[in-house]
Amino acid sequence: MTETDRAPRPTARPGRRGRGRPRGASSAATRRQVLDAATEVIGTNGYGAMSMAAVAQAAGISPSGLAHYFSSREELLAAVLERRDELDHSSPEMHAAAQPGQPFACLRPMVELARANMEREQMVRVFVAVTGEATHPEHPAHPWMRHHYIDLREEVERQVREEVAAGTLREDTPVERIVAELYALMDGYQIRWLLDESFDMAQALADRLDELAERWGSDG
Repeated sequence: MTETDRAPRPTARPGRRGRGRPRGASSAATRRQVLDAATEVIGTNGYGAMSMAAVAQAAGISPSGLAHYFSSREELLAAVLERRDELDHSSPEMHAAAQPGQPFACLRPMVELARANMEREQMVRVFVAVTGEATHPEHPAHPWMRHHYIDLREEVERQVREEVAAGTLREDTPVERIVAELYALMDGYQIRWLLDESFDMAQALADRLDELAERWGSDG
């Protein structure tokens, strides 16, 4: 921020709000409002069709007000995806779902994540829309997508192998195949749920995990 930004304009009345900002809104609240609007726009139209002007209009602020928080579409998309990841990892139910000693304990939080997603439709729509576009290497979300599908999957595979080493799972458990299957199921179930909200994707995922645990548990 420059000295000019800090100083009031000579003609400004005391307490006048900053140009482009909603009256009475705090910086943090306005930022959340912008992210809510961006989530709505991306979830409805996809990132490719998103414009800063559309987000500003949906957020109820001016384009210059939006630029105060995010200078580009890419920066705004990164913030939306970061917020999504924070929501994924902040659920206490997810952390409580894993029960050490249970077959595929490290995968049980996926069920609670699916359950949480059933309460946040627009964020699911963002995920589906962005992953459909971000397979292209030039897409700004491509690095995030690779992290989601490669880095995180490898970490989950490592945790499943620890269960094999601990004797919770059989030695011949096909770790990579099972983890890949569950990631694919999670993504597919989200699409089906968006088309038919009566579908309980959390229960469907839990049922599949139970089947895998029965098949590959050390007592199976």
